[in-house]
Amino acid sequence: MARIESGRMELDENYCWIEDVRKSLFAVFDEKARKKNIALHYTMNVEHEHVLTDVTKVKEILVNILSNSIKYTPVGGSVMVDVDELSCDESGYMIERIRVSDTGIGMSQDYLKKIFEAFTREKNTTKSKIAGTGLGMSIVKKYVDLLGGTINVESELGKGSTFTVTLKHRIADESYYEKNIWESLEQEVKSSKAGISFWQRTMI
Repeated sequence: MARIESGRMELDENYCWIEDVRKSLFAVFDEKARKKNIALHYTMNVEHEHVLTDVTKVKEILVNILSNSIKYTPVGGSVMVDVDELSCDESGYMIERIRVSDTGIGMSQDYLKKIFEAFTREKNTTKSKIAGTGLGMSIVKKYVDLLGGTINVESELGKGSTFTVTLKHRIADESYYEKNIWESLEQEVKSSKAGISFWQRTMI
């Protein structure tokens, strides 16, 4: 948190396949959702799936939002993640819009005014003794700003919340992502061979 506030935080732009981000997030949150019998849905309508961006910060933004959605959605509720692409005036770039909607406990209009302030929590979350530091959304806002994006929140007490994030990414050209795909495949083959070799040695 200190590094963010000091203004020294920098972007670490690297290759990203948008579907990979989705897979890694759902690998984490599928089990959490199942434990509360929460239906976790996902849709994607993106033309440019291969981009250059700060993958770590993009994941941190989504982890914080999804974590809160599942945490504050009662048993039997639902969380919906919609990802689509918006047109971008700047050549070589695309705008990714991510909308996370839930049927959770919602937030008051007073709280929405200060949701991105550090150490701020909604009264109904503290009364219900749901654990939290109040830092998550302030970090999300700083990351979104750093990535040149926007974040908007709509919520109603007792009905749920919707977080809408837009992020501008540089489009990765075909040669770049083909190289990364081949490198990933080679790594998987090496890992598989290493695993087979290990089991062969242990069986002798």
